[in-house]
Amino acid sequence: MLNRKQPTRPQTAIRQAQEGDKISLGAEELRYVFTSQETNGAFDLIERVVSPNFESPPVANGHTKEDFLYYLLEGRLIFRLDSEEVELKTGASLFVPRGVFFRWWNPDPIAARVLALYTPGGFGEYFREVISHAAKRTDKVHDYGATLTAVMALHAKYGMKEESKWRDRLRNDPA
Repeated sequence: MLNRKQPTRPQTAIRQAQEGDKISLGAEELRYVFTSQETNGAFDLIERVVSPNFESPPVANGHTKEDFLYYLLEGRLIFRLDSEEVELKTGASLFVPRGVFFRWWNPDPIAARVLALYTPGGFGEYFREVISHAAKRTDKVHDYGATLTAVMALHAKYGMKEESKWRDRLRNDPA
């Protein structure tokens, strides 16, 4: 008789408002509503306060390991998805499957708040590392001249691809 280990089943969990691990730097704040460890790798669910006038790194990138869904709780965000630009207003949602190149930003002088679901789970740890690197440059948190090299190294670690590099690779190796 074979002794096969059964997969671990996630436990039922409840988070009340404001519960969950929180990390922040300046006006950026993330609350881990549920982590991949709590969902047996199924997803990460993160509430994020997006600082006023925030811009993602200046190079479009795409996820290779996960899809994500954003639900905008407050404010306004702009996304460039491949070559299309879309605006999200409070109450809007956006699904981005892996492989779509994107950039995004908060165009307003007030914070926005978004609920983000990443599936499968694991990508939530990326934000902990980004904030850890940015904390070393608190005077230049969103100054990509000072932080872009570290952020792009994390992109590679978490399976995100820079648009030009990924497209060049696909042109040279269509398989």
